[in-house]
Amino acid sequence: MFGLLKRKPSTLRLMADAIDEARRQASERIIGEASLLVDEAFNGVERVVGDHRARVDKALADGMTPLHLATLLARNYASQELSTGRHMVYRGVPSMSGQGYLAVFCWASDRLAELGDRSIEDARQEQAEVRAMLKEVG
Repeated sequence: MFGLLKRKPSTLRLMADAIDEARRQASERIIGEASLLVDEAFNGVERVVGDHRARVDKALADGMTPLHLATLLARNYASQELSTGRHMVYRGVPSMSGQGYLAVFCWASDRLAELGDRSIEDARQEQAEVRAMLKEVG
């Protein structure tokens, strides 16, 4: 009976922990100057979670793990930032921040493949498409 009275962690707490874990994993894999943008990208993911809590609740209710969702959101956020063209020196050449967002995107794409979301070939194809898109924006 007392087990029913225990409070479950809130969605925001679960996602905050998952975002911190994804940030840690990305920081371990991304090296060099690109690593400076890991925190910036995951700060963006935190804002997305706060702004779209109902969608986050639904994704978790549908069976997605918080870490999987945090990784997916990092990939989407980095892709969105890259598509704006704000992080380019000129067409096809990402600035330091662009290199960081690209590194986060590639890490998240690879990590989603490791989590079974897609094949590694699909992840590589997705990364090639983003690099091709970078040649058009900026």
